[in-house]
Order: sequence, then structure tokens, then C-alpha cells
Amino acid sequence: MKNNPLVSILITNYNGEKFIKRCLNSCINQTFKNKEIIFVDDVSDDSSIYQASKFKKVVLIKNKKKKYNYGSFNQIHGLEKAFKVSKGEVICLLDSDDFFKKNKISKIVNFFKKNKKKNFVNDNPIIYYNKSKQILRLPLKRKIESGSIWPRFNQTSCMSMRRRFFKQALKSTSFKKFNNIWIDFRIATFAYFVKKDFNILNNNLTYYFQRPGNISSKFNKLSKNWWLRRNEAHMYMKFYLKKENLKFKHGLDYIITKSLKFFYK
Repeated sequence: MKNNPLVSILITNYNGEKFIKRCLNSCINQTFKNKEIIFVDDVSDDSSIYQASKFKKVVLIKNKKKKYNYGSFNQIHGLEKAFKVSKGEVICLLDSDDFFKKNKISKIVNFFKKNKKKNFVNDNPIIYYNKSKQILRLPLKRKIESGSIWPRFNQTSCMSMRRRFFKQALKSTSFKKFNNIWIDFRIATFAYFVKKDFNILNNNLTYYFQRPGNISSKFNKLSKNWWLRRNEAHMYMKFYLKKENLKFKHGLDYIITKSLKFFYK
């Protein structure tokens, strides 16, 4: 890696007009200066395009129509388009309602400089509800596993990787099945199971905004939707690991989740 590598920040957005200024300013004002910011809008019906267009240093990609009926697939499609125009040696992902600490990119670049054989890293989020309510998420200690426990990883906006790794991850995981499985889960399973390169930087560098209506808020723990999504995650892993000629473990968690699926039908 060069001493001053170009970093590409890929941002996906849908109806995030209230948060775009904060998001983009957090990218522009990074202490690390050699970066490009690519913003993809997924046919928002608010003023997102107008808000993003105010930032002259940002590459703006406007999707004219939704390609898929599911947000998860459209997010993948948007990241594929952003990646094609990007040039960075390091890729950082960001959702438009989240934002970075000023030193995040510097920390990520230093991680890859010091760890030349590592290609993917998760930093830890600060769960951000409003200015008066913020929660530091404790560092991840348990890596993701197959079958026995719910996979542990942080949100999309906490994921950074080398360019070649992201290209491989997209190629491996962007199939349009399992509509409740978003890009963060797909990349995490690719990193851990396929590449065996799942790394954790125990610094809280990303503000993850927990707002009503976002994906996380729709799946309250132990609710019906939570269990059904959990079941879909197991099915995704079973399908994906078989696709990659890897073994899927039928642990206790898998058995319980499958049983509850019939209860919730």
C-alpha cells in the first residue's frame, strides 16, 4: 500500500434529506485528505438529490428508476455502480443517515498499513439517537459462526476493506436471493467463512443513527419479524456456504430458529 493511498467512500441513500449534510460534511472534514466521495441515490422522492448536489467535491450518481423491488438488492446495485467509478485502494462504506468521526479514515488506513495481509476490518459504532442520547457499542469479541449463534458484526457504515477484497465480495455475494439479507451480512459472511479474514478494530469511529423506520428498528429483538429474519439469515448461510463448497453446521440456534418459524406461521 502507498504511504498516502486514495480512499473511496461509497455512500448509498434513499430519502435521507435530513441527514445528508451531516453525513457528507463528516467525509469532507476527515483528517485524512486523499479521498473521493461517491454518493448514490436510489430514486428518492424527497430533496436528497438537491442536498447532495450542494457538495461540489462529491461524485453524485442518480438512479432514474428502481431496478429491484427490495431495498437490499437496490443497495447492492447502488454499491456496484459506485464501485465502478471509484478509484480508491481502500473502500469505506457509509449509509447516508450515519456519519464518521474526523479521524476514522486515518485510523482505517493505518490499520491496513500495519496489517499488510489483512483485507477487511470492522470498526465499532456509536449508536446515535439524538445529540443527548448516544451509546458506545462495546467492542466485538466474538466472531461470526455458522449455525450455532447469530452472526456478530457491525453495520455497513463500520465496514472498510481493500479494493480487491470488495470486488471479490460483490462478485461472490450479490446474487438476488434472500431479500432481507443486506450487504453488511453478506460481506461479513464472505470475510469470515470464505476469506477467513474477518478483523475488528476496537475503536468507536462511526456514528450509527438509530431512527424510526430504518432497518434495525423494524426487527425488535425476539419479535416475530426478528425470528423470521433470523431464519432467513440461517437459510442464506446454508445456501451461500453450499455455493462456496463449505460446510454448514446445524447447531442448537439453527434448530430453535427453524422450530419457531413454524410457530410464527
